[in-house]
Amino acid sequence: DASYRLFANPGGFSRLSLSFGPAEGALALSGPDSAFHIPFSFHTQTISILEEYKQRIAVQGMWAGPDTLYLPVQIAGECVGSIHFLLRLSDERVTVWMKKIEETYFHEFQGFLEGVKE
Repeated sequence: DASYRLFANPGGFSRLSLSFGPAEGALALSGPDSAFHIPFSFHTQTISILEEYKQRIAVQGMWAGPDTLYLPVQIAGECVGSIHFLLRLSDERVTVWMKKIEETYFHEFQGFLEGVKE
C-alpha cells in the first residue's frame, strides 16, 4: 500500500492511494471536494459504482511494464465511455496520465498528476 501527496493539478486532487496484491487492488483519488474509489482485479473485470457520479464501472488492471500500471475504467451506467489511468510508480514518486472518453462528465480525469510518497 502506498499513499502520495499530489502536486497542484487542474482536477483538484491532493492525494492518491494505491493498494494491490497478486489478484486485485484499489486506486483512490481525493481532494477537498471529492473522493473516488476504484477497485480492480488483474484476472477479470471488477464491477463497482463510481460513487461521485453514481455510475457503474468495470475495471481490469494490467501491468504495462515492471513499474507501470494501466487501469482502463469502462463506464456502463447512464453514461457510456471510459477513463484511462496509466500510473508510473517509483520508490518515492508517482506520475499518472489520465484520459476520459465521454462527452459530458469526468473532466477531472484529464491530464497528468504527479506526487511524492507520504
